[in-house]
Amino acid sequence: VLDLGCGPGNVLGLIGDVEVDYVGIDPSAAYVGEAQERYPNARFEVGSLGQLLPEDWGVFDRVVMKGVLHHVSDELVREAARFSATVLRQGGVFASMDPCYRPGQSIISRNLVKRDRGQNVRTGPQYQRLIETGFDAVELFEHDDILRLPYDHAILRAVR
Repeated sequence: VLDLGCGPGNVLGLIGDVEVDYVGIDPSAAYVGEAQERYPNARFEVGSLGQLLPEDWGVFDRVVMKGVLHHVSDELVREAARFSATVLRQGGVFASMDPCYRPGQSIISRNLVKRDRGQNVRTGPQYQRLIETGFDAVELFEHDDILRLPYDHAILRAVR
């Protein structure tokens, strides 16, 4: 599993007791240090989208980006899609989850999403079009029921 924008390694914590080869990459040295302390048997590296070279990382079954895409520009999302498609094995899966705007969204959800510190919150279809830069088919799932409070998420899934 390659976790782009891993932060303090929260995705690895969600995986649980399943044995997995995990690599987390984040631009924040502080987050990488925290992740390394929490999960000493995993690999964490400081790195930024747009500066990663596929040949430096090997091949993965999964690439995940949880709560990352709404923090970066359209060009970096496209770059992440191309990079992910390159490092995924045939049949490998890319997955992301980010806040989104939706037609008919509750006023509470819209206001909470608007207050997110990510400056590039998009609609689900906008995220989908950007990720299609690297993949032939990207599935979009929109949910407003993941958290206990109203908050809309776009989940993307693409298979190489």
